[in-house]
Amino acid sequence: MAQVAARLPHGLSVSGHTDAAPFRGGNGERGNWELSADRANAVRRMLLEGGVSEARLHSVAGHADRTPLLPAEPFAAANRRVSVTLLRQAPSPAAAPETAPVMLAPVGFGTAAPAPRRAPALETAPR
Repeated sequence: MAQVAARLPHGLSVSGHTDAAPFRGGNGERGNWELSADRANAVRRMLLEGGVSEARLHSVAGHADRTPLLPAEPFAAANRRVSVTLLRQAPSPAAAPETAPVMLAPVGFGTAAPAPRRAPALETAPR
């Protein structure tokens, strides 16, 4: 994934997640927040080693169990994941794009990014 991302110009956001089970690592001093942040940082390091410029990383964050992939199953293994989001910049107002700017969905376990949607036609009022 890093080799493909390195060839793209877009910014990236990395998010680590856990399931709802309490993490009991490091004598109780570490919890799901630390675990999810560690997961995100591990992917950040892999992206950098794979050729992604650090300047393209817009955020690296741990979300613990706050945004489960499967909300109805908070303890499901699928909730333990890392999401890498490819960010797209909004076009300047001078450029009339054919498609609306879209932020791609996080790509994690069992998810896929949605296809871009066509932008509605712009109407201009007479001056």
